[in-house]
Amino acid sequence: MSMLGISALNDLVKSLVTISASCILDQLAIRIRESLHQTGEAEESSSTDGMDLALCVYDPETRLLQYAGAYNHLYMINNGEMTVIRADKQEIVSKYYDLKPYTNHRVQMKAGDCIYLFSDGFPDQFGGPDFKKYKYKRFREFLLSIHQEPMAEQKRLLAEEFDHWRNLHEQVDDVLVMGFRIY
Repeated sequence: MSMLGISALNDLVKSLVTISASCILDQLAIRIRESLHQTGEAEESSSTDGMDLALCVYDPETRLLQYAGAYNHLYMINNGEMTVIRADKQEIVSKYYDLKPYTNHRVQMKAGDCIYLFSDGFPDQFGGPDFKKYKYKRFREFLLSIHQEPMAEQKRLLAEEFDHWRNLHEQVDDVLVMGFRIY
């Protein structure tokens, strides 16, 4: 699914005249659905695979950020305050066949703003003293506590926090946390 998604994303970005985050997700869902022969019919041969995704389009000249998400939210920290920009509750290519257009969020960024995109692997990791999930609330609080650090230090602190939480327990999923600061 990842390889199919990457290939389709590359083709889309090269071929679209107007680039909006939501348009890219809409077109990606159509292409992958066609590639997997998802017809909307209840067929045994039709795949029901899907994927979660967060996608940004950023214009550094205007500092305009577009975001569209399929289950993966975007966190923005500005002046010590976190804003959660919610994703649509719809996978890219879902077992649900009534696909709706994705929402295109537009945010005017300012110098110092931090943006975080992530998979569910960090919040869903089991660990800690009671072998429970890390959870999104704790994840948001941790990002708030480290967001003023340089990005390289944030990377180190995130890895350290994840390893400390996981301890000797098995990693349950892939983990991706991507952050960037606007200058």
